[in-house]
Amino acid sequence: SLRIEQLQPGDPYRLSVEIELGGAGSAVRRVVEMDDARVEVPLELDGPVEVILDPDGWLLHAGS
Repeated sequence: SLRIEQLQPGDPYRLSVEIELGGAGSAVRRVVEMDDARVEVPLELDGPVEVILDPDGWLLHAGS
């Protein structure tokens, strides 16, 4: 499984976080709803898995 945590002080934000899971020559995107500081995401892929958090840079975008 994959654990995603919010580590900032204070109350956690409610977020929809897109992740991309890749393995065995394919990739799948999922949206994870974070309504707590920590969420566990089951992984249904066999073998090694590459995880990309926010693959399009929407959530972690550094604006100007």
